[in-house]
Amino acid sequence: MDSGGTTHERTAFRQFTAAQESAWVAASTAGITTLLSLANSVIGPGANLRQNLPSLVAAAALAIAAVLFARRLVPVPLVPWVGAGLAVTLVAALHIQEYTYFSSTGLMYSLFVITAYGPIALDFRVFSVAAIPMAAGSVLVALSQGSMTALD
Repeated sequence: MDSGGTTHERTAFRQFTAAQESAWVAASTAGITTLLSLANSVIGPGANLRQNLPSLVAAAALAIAAVLFARRLVPVPLVPWVGAGLAVTLVAALHIQEYTYFSSTGLMYSLFVITAYGPIALDFRVFSVAAIPMAAGSVLVALSQGSMTALD
């Protein structure tokens, strides 16, 4: 069984790693989200910028967070929680789009975010707090469309 010091050291290491990696992860996610939203606005189903506005707002939040992470303005113990909040924000934006303008592509994007978020969370408790509402939201959005077969 680990001593309290070992557990504390592991937690500190995970938090430090999250702080080191969060800036580029947030910036990359903001860039990819922006590109996909703009591409969907031009060639996607409905091809409308207004339909992709929630994702663009989430991308802007990610870009702002990337700057805050890079400048070390977020305290290290809070970095995983801020990352969780950003993941939930992005998935919520995708859920808004999916609910309002249902497309299986949008639902697929939100499931990708949930899956990709797991390994970068570095903390099971933080991951669980974020993943449960994201997954539940995905199920609710799919069910709101009348059937889970709409995903096919």
